[in-house]
Amino acid sequence: MDMKYQADLTDARNEGRLEVERTIAIKMLRAGEPHEKIKQYTKYTDEELDVLYQSDCCES
Repeated sequence: MDMKYQADLTDARNEGRLEVERTIAIKMLRAGEPHEKIKQYTKYTDEELDVLYQSDCCES
């Protein structure tokens, strides 16, 4: 696992904060990480990641 996101992931799981996990997913999407890598760190599906990406693009 890439250590760059490990601390954020641990916080999200330990504290049960879904918002943190969402933030990690968006950060990784913006960085151009592939869905398979993002799914290692979050519980999102490909479809959910597509929706997150679309909503993030439209907000900016």
